[in-house]
Amino acid sequence: VDDWEASSQIKYLAEELSKYKCELDSLHTSFIARSNRKPYVEAHHLIPYSKRNIFDVNIDTIENLVTLCPVCHKKIHAGLEEEVKSMIDVLLSIKKDALKSSGIEVSKEEIYRYYL
Repeated sequence: VDDWEASSQIKYLAEELSKYKCELDSLHTSFIARSNRKPYVEAHHLIPYSKRNIFDVNIDTIENLVTLCPVCHKKIHAGLEEEVKSMIDVLLSIKKDALKSSGIEVSKEEIYRYYL
């Protein structure tokens, strides 16, 4: 299994576990995807994949993935600083224990710096 295929499998698992809902707000809706006939969501690495070399452990894991509606996914990358911080706070509250259990320890302030 190459890296892309493994990453792809983790993405699908994250989508299934979230029941194809935005993890920031389950009431956010998108559209039905042609590929799987499920509500369209996007998998997002809470700790950006581009920061993988900072960590001694693999961060391309289910513990580091969240699913977001397309608007929230764009917003976390391009939104106003205070909104991005608020989104990170919510997602970190959901994922903190899972991250820690997989050996990924990172502070909220570190994650802020990765995005802003």
